[in-house]
Amino acid sequence: MINWIKNNESNIVLSTKVSLSRNLKRYPFPHKCTEEDGNDIVEKIYNVASEYKDQHLRLVHLAEENELDKIELTNKRIISNEIKDSSAVIINEDETISLIINEEDHIKIQCVTGGFNIEEPYCCSNDIDDVIEDKFDYAYDSKYGYLTSSPMNLGTGMRVSVVMHLPALVMRKQIHSIEENINKIGVGIKGLYLNEGESNLYEVYNKITLGLTEEEIIANLKAVVEEICSKEVSCREKLQEKLRYELEDKICRALGILNSAVIISFKESLKLLSYVRNGVELGIIKNIPIEKINELLLEVEPSVIRCKYKEELEGKSEGFVRARVIKDLLKE
Repeated sequence: MINWIKNNESNIVLSTKVSLSRNLKRYPFPHKCTEEDGNDIVEKIYNVASEYKDQHLRLVHLAEENELDKIELTNKRIISNEIKDSSAVIINEDETISLIINEEDHIKIQCVTGGFNIEEPYCCSNDIDDVIEDKFDYAYDSKYGYLTSSPMNLGTGMRVSVVMHLPALVMRKQIHSIEENINKIGVGIKGLYLNEGESNLYEVYNKITLGLTEEEIIANLKAVVEEICSKEVSCREKLQEKLRYELEDKICRALGILNSAVIISFKESLKLLSYVRNGVELGIIKNIPIEKINELLLEVEPSVIRCKYKEELEGKSEGFVRARVIKDLLKE
């Protein structure tokens, strides 16, 4: 699988992730577990998972990690903020496979790849699931399927999410109608940055885990993503046909501001990076790889600026440091 940050393909879809939520039968859910039970779960799962196909999985005890490492894992959407003293991550070198232990559930198996490819992470997560289930009994009910701490994950316990860059659909104000249509078949769409819609990055995901098979969930999501991709391509073609020079102007101005700004906010940087990404995807900008923009999406985060560059922040604004970080990365 390809690490989405290092994925250099010019594509509407940034990444595809499949996750499976599981709990061990003989332990209470994580929010009721003692620290001793939690540590016991970590050790047992690591002993089994570490032998998976020579993946060189390493164990990270989150309570022992520094703040920046935890922020980076959160921003990469590997962990959430719901970690506990016994929470841990079992992760491979490419960060395409991760097992989150004692977060919302005892185990969340996550496999992610760059671009649009559901089958590969699905097969990988299923393989790891089989390896663990061969050694331990899961909490399972014949009526409700896999039992999870949140009723939202009952049944298959499977979540599939696809991150997409949809600037043309946003510009033509079609996201709301798409949301209304896909809701009818149990699929949702939401901005990747909840309060910063300027990025034009959206997550498409299954809302239903109970009452459908894994195959049906995948088929529904695949059909939706393919349809959204088709609509985005069509909208881009129409914009280039009718507003070609205006679009090129916005893209080139965005790159110019990113290369020269002295102070820049998080919101503005997301908006400008979206224009530049669109320019790369359309072939208007040829000297900036997509992976550079992916990296910048992480580096401009307020939490990263405050933690990673805290020494440089003394006497300077967050926006000043962000502008310098962007210029330095674009020059590399």
